[in-house]
Amino acid sequence: MKKYTVEKEIKSYNMSDNDKINVFNKIQDIDTFYGTVKVFDKNQMRKDVVESNIFFNYAIKLVFKDCIIPLLNLNQINENIEFIISIDNRNIRVGDLNNLETYLKTEFCLNNFDFKVTYL
Repeated sequence: MKKYTVEKEIKSYNMSDNDKINVFNKIQDIDTFYGTVKVFDKNQMRKDVVESNIFFNYAIKLVFKDCIIPLLNLNQINENIEFIISIDNRNIRVGDLNNLETYLKTEFCLNNFDFKVTYL
């Protein structure tokens, strides 16, 4: 398997099928790894997205609302739940309207959720 550095983003299209299988097998052995999601692929969309960061924020909200939160047993959790999200730095825009962390905190303000977004 090829050596990969932390400084460089790993793209699966640069990997052989064998390398992909090895990476996924290694990831499954990491207890603290929870998963990753590719929210959308602009090249596959039928219409242009004018405000892609607003769309991105909305898509992330749907991932939480439809995929992550239903997995939680909220009736048995009394403390605050902190979600730590690490995303590609291309999603940074100026202004609170496009700030993912503020957006998620506002959207889920009635829940005991806290969101921390880091950009890599």
